[in-house]
Amino acid sequence: MPMKQLPLPAHPVFPSRLDSIAALPELLRNRQIGCVLVIGDAHAVDCESLLLPVLEDSQIMYAVHAAVSLSDSKDGALTRTDVDTALQAFTDKQAQAILAVGGNDAMALGQALLARLHTKGHAETFEQWRAIPLILLPAAADASAVFAETGDVFDPVRGKSRRFSLRAHTSRYVLMDDAMLALQSRESLLHAGIWTIAHAICAGMSRLLPREERQKAENALRALTGQLIAVSDDAAVPESERFSSDLASRRALYTASLNAAEAFAVSHDAVLPALLNALSTVKQLSPDETLPLLLAPMIAQSEGTQRKALSDMAIGAGLCAADADGAAALAAWVRDLVFHAGYGLTLPTLYHRDIPAVARIAAQDTLLNRFALEDILRAIMTPDAPHADIAALFTAQKACFASGITRPVPHRLDQLRRLRRAILAHEQDIEAALQSDLGKCRTEAYMCEIGMVLSELGYLLRRTRRYCRDTHVLTPLAQFPARSFIRHDPMGVVLIMSPWNYPFLLTIEPLLGALAGGNCCILKPSKDAPATSAIIRQICAECFPLEEVAVVEGGRTENQALLDQPFDKIFFTGSSHVGQEVLRRAAEHLNPVTLELGGKSPVIVAKDADLTLAARRIAFGKLLNAGQTCVAPDYVLVAREVEDAFVAALQKQFDQLCPDPLHSAEYVHIVNQKHFDRLTGLMASGQIVYGGSIDPAALRIAPTILRNVSPDSPVMQEEIFGPILPILPVSSIDEAIAFAAARPHPLACYLFTKDRAVQRRVLDTLPFGGGCINDTIIHLATSRMPFGGVGHSGMGGYHGRDSFRCFTHDKSIVKKALWLDLPMRYTPYSKKKETLIRFFLK
Repeated sequence: MPMKQLPLPAHPVFPSRLDSIAALPELLRNRQIGCVLVIGDAHAVDCESLLLPVLEDSQIMYAVHAAVSLSDSKDGALTRTDVDTALQAFTDKQAQAILAVGGNDAMALGQALLARLHTKGHAETFEQWRAIPLILLPAAADASAVFAETGDVFDPVRGKSRRFSLRAHTSRYVLMDDAMLALQSRESLLHAGIWTIAHAICAGMSRLLPREERQKAENALRALTGQLIAVSDDAAVPESERFSSDLASRRALYTASLNAAEAFAVSHDAVLPALLNALSTVKQLSPDETLPLLLAPMIAQSEGTQRKALSDMAIGAGLCAADADGAAALAAWVRDLVFHAGYGLTLPTLYHRDIPAVARIAAQDTLLNRFALEDILRAIMTPDAPHADIAALFTAQKACFASGITRPVPHRLDQLRRLRRAILAHEQDIEAALQSDLGKCRTEAYMCEIGMVLSELGYLLRRTRRYCRDTHVLTPLAQFPARSFIRHDPMGVVLIMSPWNYPFLLTIEPLLGALAGGNCCILKPSKDAPATSAIIRQICAECFPLEEVAVVEGGRTENQALLDQPFDKIFFTGSSHVGQEVLRRAAEHLNPVTLELGGKSPVIVAKDADLTLAARRIAFGKLLNAGQTCVAPDYVLVAREVEDAFVAALQKQFDQLCPDPLHSAEYVHIVNQKHFDRLTGLMASGQIVYGGSIDPAALRIAPTILRNVSPDSPVMQEEIFGPILPILPVSSIDEAIAFAAARPHPLACYLFTKDRAVQRRVLDTLPFGGGCINDTIIHLATSRMPFGGVGHSGMGGYHGRDSFRCFTHDKSIVKKALWLDLPMRYTPYSKKKETLIRFFLK
């Protein structure tokens, strides 16, 4: 997406610096000023005690005007009433200069008053107006206030803010005296230091900053290194002794704050001001509350030339070695400082649901895109509290769906994009979780889970807008004149229950369809994949508020509590036994259900098959996830004539693909002890001709081939779901078809043959969910065909457009015209009406 271009302001003209309060009377006398208006705020009390006696001794008249606290006014902004009141005081006292003493409130009011004096014609000539000096005595944190040349004043009559601007020829001065510095409290020093760091960081990130100003920002940062941590750790020092003789450090801090603010003003960097303004507008949070917490996430989010510039600054300031990641060291130092200063780690009133609105407002004033701004904000938000009460969570999602927020197509696409970015950001975390739960290697984790999700996600991103459009169909002539169309409505609040064998893929892939369909969703991952469940919860918490997408973890108790709720749709992936219970519970509320179950998926190897290729592809399907796949080859029906040759080829392929399964880093372990014990018991159902070795400590079972297996043996009575492969010889294709058809419909079937007639016969006569001819597994790895079972192996399908259909309801609408109403359908009926009806309906 192209970045928008913002106009750059002119180079600011900075105020002159006065280093001593003793210089103030001389400045005023030289300008023949006999009366000044002193504007003070809550931070000015101690400074006024030093300033006012100096004015009295110099026989300069003054009037004190108290600035309001901007945090009490409209959105924390200066109001027109504030400026009018100050203007009246300036006029009544016939003042000739303005002294703003204290914090940001006083600075802002002083500068707004000076701008107002000119615009309202209170100076008859330009020279008279130019002669009115504004002297700023900052006593609080943000030194950038003294460099401001523009500001906003809220007009309650018009209901909006109006921007004021000072001319470049304005006479402005900034004053700080050692005696005033000595009065600074510990909190003010910390605040000043944090604002200084903020200005230095923002200046350092700017691509527009001149070299000399960048050096000024780096010097400011270097001046603060180590000093502020000492300040924040100095709580044990008595108040009467604190900083009483440390004027050199205070002067260095003050100088650094001015230098950093000056560099920041030149940099034209708008990210921090945009975020501060947006947080103030949406959440009424003051900059003093929000700025400290924004710094570390801003550093962490930087990349490219910005990150290098910050790294150079951090290295130059001595925060880390020359070969270290300076940006990371700077972020850690800032985070530690902010924590020691008592700010905490998150904003208590900023929640996930607030972030899109805040980022949207901030993006209007900065080149940084909305998603990058959201990343910064998410780092400081208060996590939504997990709902222990599942009924309350369901109710909250019902209310959210009823509000209509999930229905607009841009919102759906935004959700999908957020999820994609979070998956990419957490790719290594997902891989580590799959390694922890199942022992999956990095390649298999991406090939079978992460990559599949990203492929489906990209497919839906490109097509969801099209899927959401009404589908127009022809209207029967009997209904003329009318227009007929199908609207694809979201189901509402849906429940997705996923298994442990592909815990990421089988949780997130259905979620994509639910989001594309405009639904709210509760995810229930399997308790047997706790690490993956945790990372799914983290990703969803970063992407969605709980009212839109929530993750409920736990076991049977949580499952029962979820099934007690009247969901608008339930999507379940798991065993047939549990699927029956889900269907029974759903029937209590007449919940529509999609079931992705399992079954014993047969492989039929005809006598004309390419045995080497068939063995390789069957071995691949069985080794994948150690056979813990719902569509894994469960047993092989092989032509009796080629049984020995096929078994030999299969053994060779197992040796080549996985030569040392009990110690291979690319071979998955069995999920838990219960399934390990079950599988080792099934190995006694036939003659082990290959494999059979186990490692109970590592929960590993080598690929095992069984021969001489009875159709009535235990291994043929249940889905194996492990690396055990029974081989059963058959005399003909018809016998193989009859054998498979006599059992519950499988989720998949795989046929290896070159004979097209055999291919047609199997496809026409054997019911199964889906499958491959001359391959295994891969039929589910596409977004262009539905994946699902039939009968005992499931009901319904998903992937691609079918995922969208799975989570939407087709609402049929006929829109009738008003200009014609054919009378043939209305009583009383006549022969003529009957003739017309018969003409139209035949």
